[in-house]
Amino acid sequence: MTIKQAYQLAFCFLDDIYDDDPGLGDTDLAGVLSFMNPNLFSDHMSADPAIFDDWENQLRPSNKEDFSYEEVWAAMLGFLKYRQAQFGENFDYVYEYLNKNKKKWKSWAIRTETV
Repeated sequence: MTIKQAYQLAFCFLDDIYDDDPGLGDTDLAGVLSFMNPNLFSDHMSADPAIFDDWENQLRPSNKEDFSYEEVWAAMLGFLKYRQAQFGENFDYVYEYLNKNKKKWKSWAIRTETV
């Protein structure tokens, strides 16, 4: 998938898990999701272009154009770690949730690809 597709997939997954787990409400995930939301504009890009740049920087060093689910998973974690380090956003519970639910990511990502 392309960087843009990977971004949209990561947003949808994070948005989905945010709705599923009340503990994620105690993190800064809601704020990041509101800036990431690719569904607000017709070009399907984020509400804040800088946040897309932060995302893109997680995948761009590879100089690839097509990314696997594993690479997108790693980029999603890297993106959240960058945001936490750079802006002090709280994602500790998000990491805990993601690490416990990595299998959910792969099955979720494959399922959404076929929809």
